[in-house]
Amino acid sequence: MKSVKLLFRVLLVSTVFVVTLASGQTYQWKDAGGRTVISDAPPPRSTPSRSVATPVVERGDLAEREMEFRKRRKEAQEKSEKAEKEAAHSAQRREICERARQALAAFESGREISGIDERGEQAPMDAAARMQESERLRGIVAENCK
Repeated sequence: MKSVKLLFRVLLVSTVFVVTLASGQTYQWKDAGGRTVISDAPPPRSTPSRSVATPVVERGDLAEREMEFRKRRKEAQEKSEKAEKEAAHSAQRREICERARQALAAFESGREISGIDERGEQAPMDAAARMQESERLRGIVAENCK
């Protein structure tokens, strides 16, 4: 029974040790002889101060950063496209608004307005047709001139 407990403790300690080593940071610096040293431990204090240890970026970190960069770039592109569509839609609504206001002003001016009759000929609009067209134009103005 004692040997099982001892074996369990040894396995637990070695697992913790391996996980600690695997998740540790990697450092790179130049030693006093000018050689590049790569280690999982920071450089010793005797390392010249001009030689600063820099963490080495692991491949997994690079891939993750690349994916994040692409995601941000795609989101920015989608946001830009959405803004362009909204601007085009807004410009179109302003154009519709302006045309509807001009037409409504003409209908409400009292001037004679001609339309096309059922024979396809130009004829003056009667009061009922003018009223119907004025109401339609008011609806367009109300919808697009906000």
